[in-house]
Amino acid sequence: TSLETMKVLKVFPDEKIREFWMKNTFIPLSIGFFSQNKKLAHTAEMEPVRSEMEKPKTYDSQVPAMYVLEVAPGWFSRNKIALGALLYP
Repeated sequence: TSLETMKVLKVFPDEKIREFWMKNTFIPLSIGFFSQNKKLAHTAEMEPVRSEMEKPKTYDSQVPAMYVLEVAPGWFSRNKIALGALLYP
């Protein structure tokens, strides 16, 4: 599978501020945070670490989220997926 087709959906049991980091991740990723109502509330472009020794930057949801989608960098903008878009299973 190529990076462009990679999509990882994380489902949490509750809605709250989520924090992610790129520990030992050497490729850039985009991340989308979705509310309990499955609406896209925030996206971020996550930068890869340059070494295993680097302390990775954290990326938080800025608003409570229950679903998190990790995709190829720039995926949300390339696919014209704007805030408020609905997540379908």
